[in-house]
Amino acid sequence: MSEYYILSGMDEKNDYNFYKEIGNLFRKELSDFKTIVYISAYPKDTKKNIELAKSERFSRIGINFKNSIVLDYSITKKEAQEIIKKNDLVFLYGGDPYQQMKFMQEYELINLLRDKVLITLSAGSINICKDAICTKDKDFSFTSKYKRYGIYQFYC
Repeated sequence: MSEYYILSGMDEKNDYNFYKEIGNLFRKELSDFKTIVYISAYPKDTKKNIELAKSERFSRIGINFKNSIVLDYSITKKEAQEIIKKNDLVFLYGGDPYQQMKFMQEYELINLLRDKVLITLSAGSINICKDAICTKDKDFSFTSKYKRYGIYQFYC
């Protein structure tokens, strides 16, 4: 089963939670999942990723997953691959698209994501594309067009 929820941002006026309409959609379509797997955009920052796993964004909209797992360098490549294989709901989280893509390549996760239900946010949305342009802003000192080994043939 492949479904994609491609997000560019969160509701800044609501403490960066989901917009109301997205929350309603997620509650309707994602409530049956027992586990959510996050792929971090900061795979070296275990402390930040522990907080991500504890995120209350879903519980605030009425979805309570039994398990919340964050994939980062604190687990092995084999463990990460097994987690992806066993679970159908994956959230490619926002942040640094370069670090996230490097992690997914090193851990050979990209092909494992093809038939999953994906939620992507910002960097995660960029990284499912075939090609992307990452523009200069407060986080990046340069603009670059770069080839993604993206899951889909989208152009972002």
